[in-house]
Amino acid sequence: MNGLILMTRIPIPGQTKTRLMNVLTGEECAQLHRCFLMDLFNVFEYLRGEVDIFLAYTPAGALHLIEDMLPDYIKAFPQEGEDLGERMANAIEHVLNEGYEKAVLIGSDIPTIEPEDIKEAFKLLDDNHIALGPTHDGGYYLVGMKRLYKDVFDGNLKMGEEERI
Repeated sequence: MNGLILMTRIPIPGQTKTRLMNVLTGEECAQLHRCFLMDLFNVFEYLRGEVDIFLAYTPAGALHLIEDMLPDYIKAFPQEGEDLGERMANAIEHVLNEGYEKAVLIGSDIPTIEPEDIKEAFKLLDDNHIALGPTHDGGYYLVGMKRLYKDVFDGNLKMGEEERI
């Protein structure tokens, strides 16, 4: 079976989308983030049954703030690690250690992602050890692996700004 991981912050006013706070209030930033999550949950409806879906969230202990919008088929666990790279590596390791053959990780700031993009990443992993979804800014919006390659997360892989995921 395949595991899809959504890395996200819990949308707490003043703690998410902070780069936008020069034009939006903290509450508006949190609402925008909630909208991004809802869009992704709609995408996930097309993947149900084909992949198991996980939500790796931060801060720990704040999941209750989105339980009203979180589909019941999504399994959630808190992110662990000192920096974004370590948190992403730990999330992939967590899912692979659950017995999944392939793990694909995405962030929450990708409003144009389609179910086919995620399916293609899993398909690429049939014949490759790693799948990367490139962004226009030279970074990546998606990382997929069949086994953990920690060196991918050593700081050289650009996943956008720290807040992006």
